[in-house]
Amino acid sequence: TKKGKQGTPAITLNASGGVQNIIKRLDLANAAQWAAVNNQAYDNAGLPRQPYAANLPAGIDTDWQKELFKQGSVQDYNLGFSGGGPQSSFNVSGGYFKQQGTIIGPQFERFTARVNTGFNRGRLRIGQNLQLVRANQTYVNNAPFIDVVRELPVIPVYDPTVPGGFGIGNNNAITFATNPVASQRLLNTTSTNNRVLGNVYGEVQIFDFLRYRLNLGLEYHGFRDQQRRQYGIWRRNDATTPSYFGDDQGNELFGQAENTLTFDKSFGLSNITAVAGYSRQRRSFEFTRGVNFGYGTGPVYYWALDAGTQTPQVIGSSYVNTKESYFAQLTYDYDQRYLFTAAYRNDASSRFPASDRHGNFGAASVGWRVSREKFFEGLTVISDLKLRASYGRLGNEALSGPYGASYLYQGTINPNVNYPLGTSQTIINGATQTALASPGIHWESRNTVNAGLDIAFLENRLTLGADYYVSRTLDALIAPAISLTLGNAGDNPFQRIGKIENRGLEFLVGYSDNRKAFKYGITANLSTLHNEVQDVGTNGIGQPNFFIAGPSGITRTEAGYEVGSFYLYKYLGVYQQGEAGIPAGLQAGDAKYQDTNNDGVINEKDRVHTGRVFPKIQYGFNLTASYGGFDLAVFLQGIQGNDVFNNTKYWTDRIDQTGNYRTDLNPWSPTNTGSDTPRLVAAGASAANNSQYNSTRWLESGSYMRLKNLQLGYTVPQAITNYVKGISRLRIYATGQNVFTATKYSGYDPETVGGTAGILVRGLDEGQYPNVRTFTLGIQAGF
Repeated sequence: TKKGKQGTPAITLNASGGVQNIIKRLDLANAAQWAAVNNQAYDNAGLPRQPYAANLPAGIDTDWQKELFKQGSVQDYNLGFSGGGPQSSFNVSGGYFKQQGTIIGPQFERFTARVNTGFNRGRLRIGQNLQLVRANQTYVNNAPFIDVVRELPVIPVYDPTVPGGFGIGNNNAITFATNPVASQRLLNTTSTNNRVLGNVYGEVQIFDFLRYRLNLGLEYHGFRDQQRRQYGIWRRNDATTPSYFGDDQGNELFGQAENTLTFDKSFGLSNITAVAGYSRQRRSFEFTRGVNFGYGTGPVYYWALDAGTQTPQVIGSSYVNTKESYFAQLTYDYDQRYLFTAAYRNDASSRFPASDRHGNFGAASVGWRVSREKFFEGLTVISDLKLRASYGRLGNEALSGPYGASYLYQGTINPNVNYPLGTSQTIINGATQTALASPGIHWESRNTVNAGLDIAFLENRLTLGADYYVSRTLDALIAPAISLTLGNAGDNPFQRIGKIENRGLEFLVGYSDNRKAFKYGITANLSTLHNEVQDVGTNGIGQPNFFIAGPSGITRTEAGYEVGSFYLYKYLGVYQQGEAGIPAGLQAGDAKYQDTNNDGVINEKDRVHTGRVFPKIQYGFNLTASYGGFDLAVFLQGIQGNDVFNNTKYWTDRIDQTGNYRTDLNPWSPTNTGSDTPRLVAAGASAANNSQYNSTRWLESGSYMRLKNLQLGYTVPQAITNYVKGISRLRIYATGQNVFTATKYSGYDPETVGGTAGILVRGLDEGQYPNVRTFTLGIQAGF
């Protein structure tokens, strides 16, 4: 939406380039360290040692992080041309962005072009905004940040004796971890996206106080996703996967027409603005997928659906949804002293059944600028003081997931499901239900009450803001897990599960001073959050009603707790020598858990709600400063008081698993009784199984403070740039992103944790791609 300015046309050039790296590497065992731990675990279990642990293979000591991670790069270029006259303006720009990932495989490339124009003549204003985008992306496959910590250092990256040529382990070193290099090399998943985004608008000033505006918007998205799977194996005991090719093509078209009529007039000290409008949206989607198998056992360089040895299978789908809205807003103030705003809208969405298609939403706010009262005139220290309060109800129907954009109240069936059958692994075609209907679904609504104040001192150089809010989501639309016996092969359907409340405080303080040559500004913000489920409806499982989510049900959502509250066994350390009550089959040094219901048996009934999914505090700090031609920008951000289930550590610390270990494992032993890490004992012993529970043992503090952005720039004085004809401005800068992180979290990154089950699993580290550290150099020039 950037427009040109009246006067001489201007050209701008922004260019930057830099490098990116994984911020942190975990301390994992090398071959000798792995063998020492593994041998002790098998000795303690009374099992024969693994051959590769008893006798290390010559010349193999794979550092999987070194093999997978690499230095990435980033480039960003933008060229713009703008100008205008008394009755017109234009802005034309183009850009190119390229990013090479910090692990083998992923990369991203984007081309952009923009054209914005505006014209005015008398009481008429017209204009348009157009943007063209083409993006090419290669994706990450599987879960490389889990695989890289599980794979054994005694397994080579490449093994010519294995189909596909990658090391996967054997009976000499048993593991079921995925070779992370193989999963990125054998499968190439790419996406090409072409987007056209634009709008045209016209505005007529009917009277000085009344204007009409028509805005027509269009967005086209054409995509093509391809999966090229070379022949080969990337995990031990997997069947040799035949090479296959998947080709997905489709397009999405979104259109919107919005009409608004605006009344804006003052009556003495009273100022009134009223807006009434009508809009209509339409979104259509078409998708076709083709897949074929059998492209040979060697490297494949030509991919086409008809080049496979089997009959290509093709499926497709399409949908159209619409939304119609009527809305109005009234804003009134008296002498900028007494403030009032009210808004109302009625939305109808085709995503819901006809009986529940309409939603009514509204908001109102009041404000009192106390500093404009006569009794306040003598208080020169306070520059401004405003008290305010608001209430609003918002609606939500833009849900995520594959069915979030279609008809939520209808089920779908996939008639082309592939299943490898028998020892020959022949691909057989079948059908299954991919989405269950949710006939009672309707608008999700959120009611929010807010009260706050804004105050300024020292001629507005020092500003303070404070808010208290309570937000309640009614009929929350969430997709919890459902019983497998229902036969749903796709994602879980959305359901109305009840009420969720969020409440907290928000504070903002700022100080700026631009009176002297050294100019600076400082802002800091802090917010608190308390999240609580008040009702989960009647569609869950168990009494009281609840929903479980995550691997082995590590979270449980029920009334009185957070959404996605951790629901774990409480880890009490290890049994000590001579301790009474050690269960049969266990011994000193084995894992110990709380018997919550005191029935003498550790089972699902002993799980407890524990930890915090949502942080108690979130905060941020901004600093900008300039002196002469130099400028500095600093952004620091952090959270405090939340916990993370470290699934990466879960795999490295479980001795019953056939994976690698941390170098600082520090297990209990008769000579190391102060450790709370269970003794080494391999799979096959009951103690090993006792250590695998999803417990508070894997729960860690997710608090962190991070220097998110640091930029130092220098603008060349105009007295120097004047010597170069045509240059009006020249600035060079250096930027660092994610420069520094202070945290006790032992995983890759406490900031990127989440889950695949949406809000029902928020604090789970499943090996998500971590933030990367970036250093760039750039130049900004004006001509």
